Amino acid sequence: MSSGYPTAASSSTKGSTPSVKPQPTNSSATSAYSSQLKDGNLTSYYECAKKPGDSGLVKPLTSGFDPEADATQLKNCLKSSFLNETVIVNILPHRSNAQRQKIRLMYKTMYGKDLLQDLRDRLTGDFESVTVGLLMKPAEYDAYLIHRAIQGLGTDEDVLVEILCTRTNAQIQELGHQYRERMCGLLTFVLYYHFKTVCKCYQL
Repeated sequence: MSSGYPTAASSSTKGSTPSVKPQPTNSSATSAYSSQLKDGNLTSYYECAKKPGDSGLVKPLTSGFDPEADATQLKNCLKSSFLNETVIVNILPHRSNAQRQKIRLMYKTMYGKDLLQDLRDRLTGDFESVTVGLLMKPAEYDAYLIHRAIQGLGTDEDVLVEILCTRTNAQIQELGHQYRERMCGLLTFVLYYHFKTVCKCYQL
């Protein structure tokens, strides 16, 4: 996943003890993010934490980026009776998260539909999971993973521990905001019961 997360959470095995590596605190990023919260401007912590020279697996398309053209190609692909997955592969993994958010917004503006939902309707299996994850903001994806981890019978404790123990306070704050917006619930209350299970599992 290109969103800057530790990715083991999405593929962890229940019952195994996760390897948790605390992340260093970026005080300047935390300060900038807190300031934006006070101003009512909820900008991603991950954007605030970027430093000059930072590199990742996915680079922004520096020349020729056209969200309208990308949205049009994806729409034509999704409405076709024969789904050409190559079109999706050639676009989404080759755009930064910020650029993918612009494509998603442009798609909504042009067609009145959520690109993420349209992809869910047409795709299946692992390809659907990866594609949907690419279109989410980092904190939104964390919220999605936590929601999935506590659904159904049993709780995937490894996912909860890895996400909540490797995020900074500012990242968890944004995660809580995204969970409240997307899942219509308070993360603190939702996790209360499940953390009792986690503590018992890890003998805390």
